Amino acid sequence: MKDLTGKLSSHPFFEGLDMKTIENIASFSKEVTFEEGEFLLHTGEPADQFYLILHGNVMIEISPGHHSDVNIQNVEDGEVLGWSWLIPPYKWQFDAKANDFIRAIAVDGSLLRAMCRHNHDTGFEILTRLIQIVAKRLQATRLQFWDIYKMHYLMSGPF
Repeated sequence: MKDLTGKLSSHPFFEGLDMKTIENIASFSKEVTFEEGEFLLHTGEPADQFYLILHGNVMIEISPGHHSDVNIQNVEDGEVLGWSWLIPPYKWQFDAKANDFIRAIAVDGSLLRAMCRHNHDTGFEILTRLIQIVAKRLQATRLQFWDIYKMHYLMSGPF
């Protein structure tokens, strides 16, 4: 657990939080690995945890129905994967697949939500950090859809 506490406290997402908070989070976290090509999460499945990426590259994708999958963003060392654990109904809104070997820390989302409800200062700090990730992902999604729209327009335009 001490090793996990050190990894949590040095990860950019939790960096600067007090050690007592880090130790509490470590008590409901675990180190996990994924092989290249393995999915970390799927759209519609329960979002009960999130991942602090320690090593590797994860591709976030959406499947817009009758079109091929769209790569929204890649998540790498030092970044966070997943925020759907925070918003009811706690279902993943995208797929995420390992581009190579992944080493990460999985944090239990329901226990972190409970911790945030109990300690509003910690909750505010966690939410402030998460909203930056949400904003970054939404911007990436917007840019991807703009690119798709431009390609469709150029291919179907009057040339």
